[in-house]
Amino acid sequence: MLFYFLDPSHTALGFKAHAACFNKKDLEVDLKGRSILVAGGNAGIGRSAAQSLAERGATVHIVCRSREKGEQAVADIKTATGNDDVYLHVVDLGSMGQVQAFTKTFAASGKPLHVLVNNAATMQSTRTVTPEGIETAQATNLLGFYGLTRGLLPVLKQNAPARIVNVVSAGMLASQFKVRNRVQPHPRLFRRHACGHISSLLPSSFPPSLPSS
Repeated sequence: MLFYFLDPSHTALGFKAHAACFNKKDLEVDLKGRSILVAGGNAGIGRSAAQSLAERGATVHIVCRSREKGEQAVADIKTATGNDDVYLHVVDLGSMGQVQAFTKTFAASGKPLHVLVNNAATMQSTRTVTPEGIETAQATNLLGFYGLTRGLLPVLKQNAPARIVNVVSAGMLASQFKVRNRVQPHPRLFRRHACGHISSLLPSSFPPSLPSS
């Protein structure tokens, strides 16, 4: 927890400090012909990433659970970049049924996919569970990542070289990882949030299967 407050790397100030060392040529990338899916691309880091990718010519697929917010984000990105190849997919990543249905539909469409950005997350002030009986933060922040990755992996392999990027909150620094919190999420908000994000960085923590819808 102390490290979370003492290390400024995850703050806006930290980003600006690191950005001063960026090589601008590394950012001058032509992404035309590349298809990228950004989960949670309607707001925050995901929204910024989606627009930056669209500016470089990529075909961008935004996945989010709110149609209204998603449509607004897509419209704003198209206007700002002049890139019309930005698409919305309404999916609640906390619903394993919706995730499975989406990945099957996307895979069957024959559309290419070169990069998957697992960025969507939620932070609940009170402990809630999904209709499938899974704690909401764990369902969205961990199983949602897993479901998208597992379902879209065949498409990514078909379009190699490809990559998967997992984005996690600096809130993971607020608590140590404990296996028991995977089974019974911690009652405290920050520690529950932290455990979910730490889990998404551990490949071995992914469950062998998803609950069927």
